[in-house]
Amino acid sequence: MLVRRAISALVILLIGLSLVLIGGWVYAIGITVILGCAAWEFINLFKKGGYDPNPYPLLSGTAAITISTFLDKQTVTSLFYVISIFLILISTALNYRKKEKTAAFDVVFEIAALFFITFLGTYLIKIRILPNGLFWIMISILPVGIGDVGAYFTGNLFGKHKLAPKLSPNKTIEGYFGGVFAAILTSYVVGLIANHYIPTITILSAVLIGCVTGLLGPVGDLSKSIFKRQFNLKNTGDIIPGHGGVLDRIDSWLWAAPIAYYLIIFFFL
Repeated sequence: MLVRRAISALVILLIGLSLVLIGGWVYAIGITVILGCAAWEFINLFKKGGYDPNPYPLLSGTAAITISTFLDKQTVTSLFYVISIFLILISTALNYRKKEKTAAFDVVFEIAALFFITFLGTYLIKIRILPNGLFWIMISILPVGIGDVGAYFTGNLFGKHKLAPKLSPNKTIEGYFGGVFAAILTSYVVGLIANHYIPTITILSAVLIGCVTGLLGPVGDLSKSIFKRQFNLKNTGDIIPGHGGVLDRIDSWLWAAPIAYYLIIFFFL
């Protein structure tokens, strides 16, 4: 499992770095696909739990919202949120006879996915289109990704004290702090590189972002575990060997991206 997880993490890192470095439409489409897969897995959790939410209004809304965010059209993006919610409600109303027992819950799950995954996920786009967005997005997500790996290995090697035994029984306090340390160390290295090319991006700003996202990013994993534990599921999917689903991989980024974005906007730009 350790080997499979390490290989998968390396592949994910290479794909992620390629998308970030290329940027533009390639990055926007890549993030759209990633968020779409995560939204599909989120909906599928509830299908496995006996509910019947409709993924298609959510997926079409996610695509439209992500692309309009990339185009920096805030009014259009807001419109797509409204249209997505309307489509969810209309679809449920039209199929009410078939889904009478679960209809109200299905609507809540679909709208929850629109905000938990789509809304938070679009901050991955918002950071990338900032001035010097290439370096800001690296500072924002790379420490969290490396921190996840650091937490896993530290927890396996030294973990003794459970962090949240009911919610995520495999996570340990030792693993958590190992992940935070890995995130801070990574942010320092990325900050050195960024400062070399863009002197206005200081090493201190990178380390502060890495520290805050390293501390709070794992909460994204724990918050997603609420839904998995509700239906006694280990992972949201099985597409990534050793990691589970796409949502299992990006859950920390869904927290880290908006946190990093507002730190950058309010303190570092």
